Amino acid sequence: MSVLSFTSNTAKRKKIIEDLGPMPSSVTFPTYTTDLYYQPESSWQFGDKYTKYDKRRVLMHGEEHVPLAVVSKTYNNTKTHADQFHPLEEMILASDLNIEGLERTIETSHNGGRAYARYRFPSHTIDIGNDDPVSLEVLGRNSFDFSWPSVFEGGGWRMVCTNLLVFGTVVAIAKRRHTKNLDIEGAIKELGNCLDHFLVETEKWKEWREFGVTTNEAFGVFAELSRNQYAQDHLKDLNSNQLSILQILNESAVSKNKTLTYLWEKYTRTYRPAIGNNLWAVFNTLTDWSTHNQEPKREKTHQTVASMQVAASDRVRKVLNMNETFRRAAA
Repeated sequence: MSVLSFTSNTAKRKKIIEDLGPMPSSVTFPTYTTDLYYQPESSWQFGDKYTKYDKRRVLMHGEEHVPLAVVSKTYNNTKTHADQFHPLEEMILASDLNIEGLERTIETSHNGGRAYARYRFPSHTIDIGNDDPVSLEVLGRNSFDFSWPSVFEGGGWRMVCTNLLVFGTVVAIAKRRHTKNLDIEGAIKELGNCLDHFLVETEKWKEWREFGVTTNEAFGVFAELSRNQYAQDHLKDLNSNQLSILQILNESAVSKNKTLTYLWEKYTRTYRPAIGNNLWAVFNTLTDWSTHNQEPKREKTHQTVASMQVAASDRVRKVLNMNETFRRAAA
């Protein structure tokens, strides 16, 4: 399917956006602020003596009545997550993107304090090679807990394994704080730039299919992403044949690292056999981990799979920019 095809009929484009349906209640809930109280250290031993904190208030979920953030006493944001995502859909409508088959997925985390709207563009699909299609995605993020302003960024979705592919750099379509107006014209231009970046990234991914890597180089990438210090410290011993990968993996300091174990098993059992000894297989191992191996470690956590995927994707992006093997491929 050509990425250059374009549905320009305005009425048809509006119908496609309308067919996405209304935003779910998980992102349309109101918020309100209430007084913040604290317990001075001097009163700890006397039980529940609380003092009102005049400089701050608590932002509350308007339906669940759980705290979302501590805000200034002048905080007066009445916008919902959905209010932040609607302009993104306006940008999509006004852009030159082909939106036939447009899909939208919305999720929240941190008691509703953070929200994620993912838009997939099937009509902008490129075959990386050997019947390996990747589609353009745009991720919208918004938060009430000040993790980030409204951010819209580009990425990809690999159909073969449903991995969410990370661009080497964050392609920000628009950023705005709740107190500022969105520059729609500028944002539409950036949305078009997102497609340009997608085309650049897919060309790079095609090159990665042809960029061979050794087993030791692949393991070095995984050691870096896993942040396992023992494995990273002994990469020189691995490359000088003083240690084997199996010996490193069997060390207790490594075997307990679930991330490194997951990456190595996925690479050796899934991606290397299917794709080959190349950087594309390594990259897909990384994005497999950031997409599919993100589960909250505790039942009573505010995090969700979506929030952990965003954090994991940031870790992958850092490796893409800093790891020597990926830097060599970019040279």
